[in-house]
Amino acid sequence: SRLKLTTYTPYMPLLNKLAQIMIVPAHHYRDREAEEVRFKPLGSGPYRPVRIRPGSEIWLEARPDYWRGEPSPRQIQFLFVPGEELRTRMLLTGQVDLIREPAPSLLPELQGSDQFAVRISQGMRLMYLGLSCRDRLLDGSANPFAGRAVRQAVARAIDRRSLASDSLQGLAEPAGQPGSPYVFGYHPGLPAVPYDPAGARESLRQSDFPFGRELRCYFPEGQYYRIRELVGALCRQMSAVGVRWQPAPVEQQAFARRNFLEEGHDVFVSGWLAISGDASDYFDYCFYTRGKKPGYGYFNYMRYSNPWLDERIEESAACADRDKRLRLLQEMMAAAHDDMAWVPLIFLKDSYAYRRTLPWTPRPDRDLLGFETRPKVTE
Repeated sequence: SRLKLTTYTPYMPLLNKLAQIMIVPAHHYRDREAEEVRFKPLGSGPYRPVRIRPGSEIWLEARPDYWRGEPSPRQIQFLFVPGEELRTRMLLTGQVDLIREPAPSLLPELQGSDQFAVRISQGMRLMYLGLSCRDRLLDGSANPFAGRAVRQAVARAIDRRSLASDSLQGLAEPAGQPGSPYVFGYHPGLPAVPYDPAGARESLRQSDFPFGRELRCYFPEGQYYRIRELVGALCRQMSAVGVRWQPAPVEQQAFARRNFLEEGHDVFVSGWLAISGDASDYFDYCFYTRGKKPGYGYFNYMRYSNPWLDERIEESAACADRDKRLRLLQEMMAAAHDDMAWVPLIFLKDSYAYRRTLPWTPRPDRDLLGFETRPKVTE
C-alpha cells in the first residue's frame, strides 16, 4: 500500500518527524474515550498490552502474527521504580534484567561483576531553566526577567560544571546551548556561558533587579534523574548572587497541564529532547511565538517572542539546500542563545545497566524496543 502526504508548505524535517508517528487502527480509537484507550491501546507493533497499571507497570505479550516474525522475548514487563538505588538493587538481586540510570554508588559493584554490563554515553536530553518573558509575572507585578540582560546575568551566575559533577554525580555534562552536538543545527562556534557570579550580580544590580523578592522555582518531581538535587543546587547558586528562589516540586502531570493549558510558571526547570535529531524540535515548538501560527510554539511556555527568529524558523523549514539550512539553524541557535530564550544547564548522560545474557545496544532516542533484545538461553 502507499501513503501520500500533502503539506501546506514545503517542510524539510518531515521525514525526521514522521519517524515519531505511530501507526494505529483508526476504528479502535475513533469511537472510544481517551481514558479507555489509555488502558487498552492497540497498535501495529510487535507486542500487545496484557496489563497496564499507570505509574506502576506495563506488561506486554508478543504477537505471533507480527510481520517480522514472532518477537523475542515473548513477554516483557516494564516496572516504574523511581529510586535509582532501589532499581539497581533489583537488578543485582535478579528481579529485573535492564534498568535506566543505575545508582552511581553501586556502579563499581556492577562494573566489577561478570554478570552485568554498564553503558554510559553522552546524551541529548537538555535540562534548562525557563524564565517568563511576559511583561508581568503571574501575580501582576513587573517581570524582572523580561529583559535579555537579566536572563544573561542569571546564566552567568550558574556553575554548570558543579551541577554536572556534584548534583548529578557525574552523569551529566555542562550545556552551553540548547542543542547537543548530536543535533543537526548544533553551533560549534558558540562560546560557553562563563561562570561569573560577581559580574552577574553587578549586571543584575544595574538592571534594578528586585533582590529582596522571593520566587518559587517549579520542577516536575521525579520526571528527570536527580532533578530535586539539581534544582536545589541551582537555587543555592542563585542565592549567592542575591537571587532568592525556593525549590517547588510539582507532580509531573500537574506541571505539564499548567504549562500546556494554563498560565504556566514564572520560573521553572524542565527538560527537552530533540528526538528527531533536528534543531527544528526546539525552534518550531519551543521558540516560535506562541499563538502566532498553527502548529508552532505549542511548548513555548515562557512566551518568548522574537519576530526575526520566527521568520528564520519558517525559512529554514522550507529550505531544501542542506548546507544552507544548517547555516540557518546555527544562526537561529546563536540568536536564541544570545536572548537566553532558555537558560541551558546540563545535558543528562544516558546510563544503563543490564544482564550480560541480554545482548542489547542503547539507542540515541532512548527508546527501549523489546524486539531489539535477544536474551541468551543459558543451560
